[in-house]
Amino acid sequence: MKEIYRTLKPGGTFMMLEGDGTGNVYTDKIKFGYNAIFGYAVSVLACLQFGSQSEDALCLGTMWGSERGVRMLRECGFDDVKIAETPFLDMEILYICHK
Repeated sequence: MKEIYRTLKPGGTFMMLEGDGTGNVYTDKIKFGYNAIFGYAVSVLACLQFGSQSEDALCLGTMWGSERGVRMLRECGFDDVKIAETPFLDMEILYICHK
């Protein structure tokens, strides 16, 4: 994300579609019911294995949560970060970031 921020032109917009999890399987099960199982299964079976291959890997899965997402985007330099719901995708959210 730091590299995206660095290469984005001033006034540019970066959008990121991610899972709408909280990072807490119990909370997500309350919010999404048994559909939450899919997000965590994808994390365990794919995301964590492929996303843990380097020393500086954050080891985040698909359900890492919007609070963490906003914090990480701000740490990369994005001051203006908004979250939009995606009614056409039940378990996703859209981050909208302006440089």
